[in-house]
This record gives sequence, structure tokens and C-alpha cells, in this order.
Amino acid sequence: MERSSTLDPRPRGNDRCPSVAKVDWDKRLLFRLYDCWLRLLRKNSWDDLDSVREIVAGLGEDQKAFEAQLLKAEHPEETTALAIRLVSLYHLAKATELLAVYMLQGEPAGISAELDRHFEASGTAALRAQDPPLQVLINWLHLSARRMVAGSLWWVARAVNSRVTRFVNSVTRAQGLFELLPPQRAALLEEGLLDSASRAVVVDLPTSAGKTVLAEFRVLQALTNSTPTKDGWRTSHPLVHWSRRSPGV
Repeated sequence: MERSSTLDPRPRGNDRCPSVAKVDWDKRLLFRLYDCWLRLLRKNSWDDLDSVREIVAGLGEDQKAFEAQLLKAEHPEETTALAIRLVSLYHLAKATELLAVYMLQGEPAGISAELDRHFEASGTAALRAQDPPLQVLINWLHLSARRMVAGSLWWVARAVNSRVTRFVNSVTRAQGLFELLPPQRAALLEEGLLDSASRAVVVDLPTSAGKTVLAEFRVLQALTNSTPTKDGWRTSHPLVHWSRRSPGV
């Protein structure tokens, strides 16, 4: 008896999670992870990411109820492959949880190594289980996770100062802002906008490209090198100068 891939049934025409009612444990696990990744990718609010942790925690409880039943019900020749497939999904679940926590809190500091470890273990298990569609999915999610971390506000804040870290914590909670736009990422990570040696910075971006957030980061960086006084902060140069020479600049 040949078992179908864990990626069945066929994709649906909307973004709702497939029902987990009356499905085997491996599919229940996969469908719940599908729900988690919908939330990770859309990130509509703090609650979207916080719920990922709750879903993964719930899977731990479901495992106790459904895993043994599934493995017992399978034909003996399929049990080993199915058990290995479950190992792959468990590592994927852990990587998913780690990513959600990092996007919320900026922890653990060594997130890249942790994600690589679990995604690689997940991919290896999928290979041993002879489940090519699952392997492809894991590879794509691994790449997505790396890019999500690299574009996160926490990744930028890690090398700056405590003021920036507090600012990131504030905007993630209050505004649901977790990732930088591509122009913001280029300015902060590639063009050295937060380089303390830079005394003059020009940001030339179109409307709605994220100039205000860049200015806030730069202000916080400048305050690090300024002197507090009873009347406020004294700096050796203007914190921000808004150019009006053309729309969106």
C-alpha cells in the first residue's frame, strides 16, 4: 500500500488553513504548520506572530494524543518512513517557533545557526523518508526564514545600541512593524546609514518608501553620541534635515 505525500490534498483557492478534522496526525501537523507560515508571512499584527507560539505548543499536546495511534495503524513496512517524516515535520515546527519568537523579541541572538540546524535536520529527514515535495517545501521555507531574519528590525538593532533596541521593541508591539522594506534594508545594512562616523546623510527615496523610520533610526544613533543636559540633548550637528527639493525626498 503506497502512502501519498504529506503535501496532499491539492492546494485550495484561498488562504484558509485546511481543516484538521478527521485527518491523520502527519497531515494535521502539516496543516497547522501551514497556518503558522501564513501568519509569519503576512504579519498583520503582534497577535499573528504570538499565535504561532500557541499553535506549536498545541502541537506538542496533540502529539501525545495522535502520534502513537498513527504509527500503530500503519503497515509495518511504512512505519519507518512515516516516523522519519514526522521527525522532519517536528524539526520544521521548532524552526517555525524559533522564527516567530525572534520576530517578536529579537531572541535568540544566534537565530541563524539555530534555524539552519533545524531546517537542515528537517530536510535530511524528508530525504530519508523519500518525500521530495516536502524537501522542496523545507528548502523554500528555509530561504524565506533567512530573508525574514535579515530583513527584521531586530537584525538591524543588534549591532547599534540600547536606545535602538528599545525603539524596535516599541514599534513591533505598537505598530506591528517587524520587517524593513527593501530600500530601508539597503540604507541601514548596505549604505551605512547608522555609521557613527557619518556626519551628513542624504536619503533619496520615493513617497511611502520608509524615510520616516530611517530618520528615527538615525536620530537614535545620533543621540548615542550626544551629551544630555538639563535642557535636553546637545549634539554637534543637526539630527535631521528634511530636503524639499523634489517630491518624496
